[in-house]
Amino acid sequence: MPAEPLFPTEDVSVERVTPATAREWAGFIDSQYRLPTSPWLLALAGRRGWRHYMLRRDGAVAAVRSMFIGADGMAWSGIDAPVPGIMAPSFDLDAMLGEAMVRDGLAAGAKLFVADIEAPQAERDGPAYRNYARLGFKLAYFRSHYSYLPANSG
Repeated sequence: MPAEPLFPTEDVSVERVTPATAREWAGFIDSQYRLPTSPWLLALAGRRGWRHYMLRRDGAVAAVRSMFIGADGMAWSGIDAPVPGIMAPSFDLDAMLGEAMVRDGLAAGAKLFVADIEAPQAERDGPAYRNYARLGFKLAYFRSHYSYLPANSG
């Protein structure tokens, strides 16, 4: 990764979630998904291997993402809100979070990073693909989404 941030901006900051900010982080996710996820999310705050991040724009939480780094150095990224391409039209905030997380993960000894694109495109092009490529990610495989609607449900 280059020494200078790939996505510089003046009004945005990324911070790791601390015990003092864990409720704000979990509450933001609750509000984005409109689900009461805070009890289990708070159980992940401070748990070994887990790192949670908040991106603030002008002081207010605007996006969040989490990363788990295993003892083997494998890092998984997820628990994101808003989900770019689905809940948010812009991929910029998620790209800034991703960059900060990769930098932090490298400093923590991560050897391999895994992330996914929630709205995959068959042509494997678009802002999510370009942002991950700028961070050094390579496409491992194409993931499709499936759904099931029982015949009697509507």
